[in-house]
Amino acid sequence: MKKGQPSMPDVEVEHAPDLIGQGPPDSRERALLRETLEFALKDLFRTAASTKSLRQETHDWVFGEPSGRGRWPYGDFASLCEALGIDPDALREQLRRDLEKQGGTS
Repeated sequence: MKKGQPSMPDVEVEHAPDLIGQGPPDSRERALLRETLEFALKDLFRTAASTKSLRQETHDWVFGEPSGRGRWPYGDFASLCEALGIDPDALREQLRRDLEKQGGTS
């Protein structure tokens, strides 16, 4: 990790690397998109009571309808996935299965 960068939270999400892919990012923008998605997946699987609000907000972002809000072109889950070459519906389905195994809701 580079000096001055925030550390990744210590959250076990065994499937996240498989869902996102392993290849190196081809640009800084792509790297940012990958990190955004990785953080979101970790937030979705947090179990601490203190993260309930964050988990719900992330759940709504992943499984809800695109809001069209915001100035960032990848403001919704599907757009971000598509920019990374990931099928958002396939990823959602995998996440639903993993949440059910964990005992969460989807």
